[in-house]
Amino acid sequence: GWCSRRRPIEAIFRTQGMGEVFLTREGITTDGTKTDIEILEGLTSNIFVIMDDGTLRSAPDGEVLGGYVRSLILSGLAEMCGLKLDLRAPTLSDLMMGRWKGAFITSSIRLVVPVESIFSVSPGQGDIVELWTSEAQEVHSSILEKLLSLPE
Repeated sequence: GWCSRRRPIEAIFRTQGMGEVFLTREGITTDGTKTDIEILEGLTSNIFVIMDDGTLRSAPDGEVLGGYVRSLILSGLAEMCGLKLDLRAPTLSDLMMGRWKGAFITSSIRLVVPVESIFSVSPGQGDIVELWTSEAQEVHSSILEKLLSLPE
């Protein structure tokens, strides 16, 4: 099952000081054609990516676990920060083409945490390769500030 498959992944990244492991899947169109690798969520978090066109991308509801902080961002917090929501999973090709400008994860315990870098493990070899480093951390601060100012 998934729990037994995820343990080795967690072990690799935890020993390297990584903060989160992201779950991915190969996208498939309605006619069965395989598409890009989609980045869905973390093991204990939701991921949001700030794209180069100013949109905030995250996987659609129903394809990832909901979260309290995620629900706040989707229900208006993103717009309060000047970001337009795009509920499609961020993709590996967008990352590799330089379309990601920033990213953050959300969880009830950690609230909003910037993603500084994305790494990958090469299949079969276990080598860790850095794929991306963030250019923009200010959006994280803006969202966290607005989140903390919401009435209880």
